[in-house]
Amino acid sequence: MPGPVSSVYAFGPFRLDVSQRTLTHENRPVALQPKTFDLLHLLVSNPGRALSKQELMAALWSEAFVEESNLAFQISALRKALRSEPTQWIETVSRYGYRFAADVVSSFRALANFHVPL
Repeated sequence: MPGPVSSVYAFGPFRLDVSQRTLTHENRPVALQPKTFDLLHLLVSNPGRALSKQELMAALWSEAFVEESNLAFQISALRKALRSEPTQWIETVSRYGYRFAADVVSSFRALANFHVPL
């Protein structure tokens, strides 16, 4: 029986490993806060698709009410971490939300050291 899989997304010089919760730039770690990581994961797993602000906020803060400014702060932090021009990776869709604009290559691999206790 196959074990769980790990998602890895590559875009430009970046690699996002979901199971390890790491982002690397040219094999060097990039520090991200947990919400910023989750936001990047949402965006790269839906490349080219405009995600509404409400959709993103519900996914990131499902248990709490937050202002749109919290999402804007996370987008800003993510753009800074990606060392990019504002629209190089993430486009703002006016009065709607955001879209991951770059090509993304995703791969899935079985977790090698996965053990299910009997």
